[in-house]
Amino acid sequence: MSTFGTGGAFNLSQPQVSNPFAQLQAFQGLGMSLSAQPAGLEIDFAVDLDPNQLTPEQWAALGQGGPPTKVLESVPRRAFGVLAIGNFKDAVQGALGQARQNPLVGGFIQKLGLNEVVKSLSGDAALEVSPGSLGPVSGALLVGTKDPAAMAQFLDNLAIELAPPALRGPPATPPFDSEDYKGVTIHFRTEPVPGQPDVVPAYAVANGFGIVASSPDEVKAIIDAQEGSNIAGSQAFRDARDQIPEGSQLLFVDTQALLQKFGPQLEQSIGGTFTSLVEPNLRPVKALIVTSGQHGDAVVSRLFLLIR
Repeated sequence: MSTFGTGGAFNLSQPQVSNPFAQLQAFQGLGMSLSAQPAGLEIDFAVDLDPNQLTPEQWAALGQGGPPTKVLESVPRRAFGVLAIGNFKDAVQGALGQARQNPLVGGFIQKLGLNEVVKSLSGDAALEVSPGSLGPVSGALLVGTKDPAAMAQFLDNLAIELAPPALRGPPATPPFDSEDYKGVTIHFRTEPVPGQPDVVPAYAVANGFGIVASSPDEVKAIIDAQEGSNIAGSQAFRDARDQIPEGSQLLFVDTQALLQKFGPQLEQSIGGTFTSLVEPNLRPVKALIVTSGQHGDAVVSRLFLLIR
């Protein structure tokens, strides 16, 4: 592994929570390696850091925590891709530490009750993108919680604050309709977002996760995934995950699912160039996966292209 850069390369003032560039003082060096493996192409990155130049919250946000196994069990098997984080609580606490110094942001945080809900986060979170029921794609944010009631109250508060005035009901009433699905109350906007007819925001709390999705159908798909039809059972995901070590952060992209979904549209828009040059080179690439986590005083990441 080759190394670039040395400690002391940055001559900045002492770290301040309000100055994100002060975190650069922690940088000590960068390493990278590339290797061909029987199942594909592997790229490893390592960033050496000085923990003494970071606050405990900043250091924890860079990769401490276990793998995001539980949240992956709530991601639909049909997902095009997912970004999953096992140390989401640490990352949010670090961000809030900086945000609170701004009086306007601090007041908004207090109004939403964000401080209380963050205390009850379990740590896991994910952002997933799947084929859409109303449009080409749909997606959802999942955030783990140890206090479903607090999460539900926070999502209600957020819905009230973000809704256009014309859609707001009486004070403290979320401007959303609701329906029951397998014992879970799904709140959803009655009209699509202006200019985005395929986006009908919806939210719910189910099986230890707060869910904010682009449609009620996507919330239902997540509830179904929690019953067993999740990405952990996808062959492409299992094959890719077998090639990498566990980490507190994971990114997975099912390249073949994307190619099958959008290949025809790309062929129509690009024409022969896609068919003759792009598609043949993408066809062998089955998936991309990246994991990241702390190893000693370094943040280590591995990217793997599954080629078959």
